[in-house]
Amino acid sequence: MKKTHRTLLSILLAMALLASLPMTVLADEDPEPTHITESTQTNDQSGVIVDAGVTVGTNTGKDVTNNGTINTNEGTITNNGTEDGSTDSGTVDTNNGKIENNYGTVGKMDEQGNPVEGTGNNGIIETNNGTVISNNDGGTIEVNAGTVGKKTQDGSVVDGSGNSGTIETNEGTIFANNKTGTIGTNDGLVEFSGGEITTNNGIVNDNSPDGTVGTNNGEVQGNCGTVETNAINGIVYNKPAMDQGGNDITGKVNTNYGTVYEYDAETCSDVTTYGVQVQNTDGGAGTKLLQAAENTVVKLAEEFKRAGYKLVGYEDITPDGMDDHAASELSDTEFQAKRPSILSLIWKAIVKPAAPAAPAVSSTSSDDEPEAKPVKVATVPSTVATEDVKVGTVVRVKGQLFKIIEMDDGSITVVTMGTLSKKDMEDLMAFLARYLTPEQIELLLGSPELISQELADKLFGGNTNHIVFQAAKNLFA
Repeated sequence: MKKTHRTLLSILLAMALLASLPMTVLADEDPEPTHITESTQTNDQSGVIVDAGVTVGTNTGKDVTNNGTINTNEGTITNNGTEDGSTDSGTVDTNNGKIENNYGTVGKMDEQGNPVEGTGNNGIIETNNGTVISNNDGGTIEVNAGTVGKKTQDGSVVDGSGNSGTIETNEGTIFANNKTGTIGTNDGLVEFSGGEITTNNGIVNDNSPDGTVGTNNGEVQGNCGTVETNAINGIVYNKPAMDQGGNDITGKVNTNYGTVYEYDAETCSDVTTYGVQVQNTDGGAGTKLLQAAENTVVKLAEEFKRAGYKLVGYEDITPDGMDDHAASELSDTEFQAKRPSILSLIWKAIVKPAAPAAPAVSSTSSDDEPEAKPVKVATVPSTVATEDVKVGTVVRVKGQLFKIIEMDDGSITVVTMGTLSKKDMEDLMAFLARYLTPEQIELLLGSPELISQELADKLFGGNTNHIVFQAAKNLFA
């Protein structure tokens, strides 16, 4: 009997303990979200899932997952479609709110295969991995890793589709960047552009007469518009076209550091021009950009003169990766252009012969003149005393030129004049250690950095392959 009482008591104690536990402990940590299983005119619930085959007229809810169709989104959709689903796994006809991840389709086509006016993206899509039929003026896609625009069966772009708004970064394919469209950085493919691309690191198939590419590091394969700056690793194919008024025009590159192919109608072939950056044109930071047709001989001694100096040679300091077709050196001051290049001129001071001694003249002569003094030719020093340091001072250490560009009471700011290779830029301190002693390295104030674009534009024609660092004023003493 006592055993029965003890068992009953144990059961009652266990029940009391369960009753005292918080309800949150007994509840599921992640309750099953609510599913919308039937079509509805509006949804204002947050955290719900729209099932496949279901249509919601207007969504104002947040954190919604859509596997069906939402006619108009005014809220926030976390995922439109599923990552491993097809582009029709989730559809938003018109997005006026935010879609964080699009794996499905944004936009709507009519029965004739044309975008329905007003549909597409008018709001924000953070990442597009699916299809956006039209990113409208005012719409923003932060990262496109899918496709923007639609094509017909014959491969032409559907009118009204593509990008008319803003795409910050393109890693996928944009069939058309329209006249009001802007692309910040293109790392993928833009098949047609009549708008603006700030930086192209990928491929632009056709840049129309209205199209502009700010900086090209990739390829513009058919340029009928404008490329503002073609970088040293950039390639542009200029081709003739006709503007809307029926006038013949040809694509242009305003500043070319790289490779430009120009179509010659007479020979029906391309004429290749390379950008040649020539540094040390005045013994300091001077830089001049030349344009050299392929295989032409560039005579540097005729192009560059410097009072009191003779041009005796040049150093090819083109970064790694451009050496497949190295320029051919024909002489100390001539080369044959075979690829974009960066050269640094080497000057030698002209030593003037000493003037013959003047004949002795009596103190009573009326022709007394002061004795002529020899002219001292400036050379680049390897050391500079602390008290002689000033802005503009250039120092040569083991063949590397350093220039002081700023100074204050306790420090100096220094830039390297020679252009660094890609390998050198991977370890800036190791590069400096090749030229500076351990004692000099100890005088550095902070870590070396690559120069800013603003400073590169001012000193090196936009080339950022240079180091800037701060150090004590006695660095070169």
